[in-house]
Amino acid sequence: VEAALTLLAKIHATYFERKLPEGLWEQACYWHLETRLSELRDMSDKRLQSAAPALDRRLRQATRGMTLLHGDAKADNLLIGDDGGVAAYDFQYTGAGLGARDVAYLLVSSCDARTLELEEASLLNTYHAALLEAGVPPTFTRDMLQDDFDISVADYMRFMDGWGEWGNARWARKRTNVVLDRLEKAMKTSGDWDGAIATVYSQ
Repeated sequence: VEAALTLLAKIHATYFERKLPEGLWEQACYWHLETRLSELRDMSDKRLQSAAPALDRRLRQATRGMTLLHGDAKADNLLIGDDGGVAAYDFQYTGAGLGARDVAYLLVSSCDARTLELEEASLLNTYHAALLEAGVPPTFTRDMLQDDFDISVADYMRFMDGWGEWGNARWARKRTNVVLDRLEKAMKTSGDWDGAIATVYSQ
């Protein structure tokens, strides 16, 4: 997992806050909300369904950290060499987004619950350190990454809730509920999901 996160960090660092090549998806990742409105209607988690448009806006309109994403960074799309090196393929959903979206998808789809329960912070530390080593400025802090990751996990859980759960959905559901609990608390003063997200999470 660490090698895969390092690979993603190198990909993300290459176009971090830079203009992307032409011909890519305006928004990476096959599960983004605009293409999954039928799944949104089919959701059973009504609280997450209510928050979904605001979560999507936070991911699309972030003012820092946008970069080039793989868009389908799961274990099935990674090659692992005998020397432990990792290469990625299947770039059909490549485009713009926050790097944490690739990270959240990789961890939820390809890690077991125990690993994530015990090592989430360590894995995110590995990814963040690899970003900095690859040239991302330290102004993109570990706290910013955590904010992006939390929102990204909740957004991916939104897709799974309407489409069908796979991978480590149980952990993702638990993690999403923590995010929504924080946002609901903030809504008491902010008034809506967008305001709560702006209050709790960096933009």
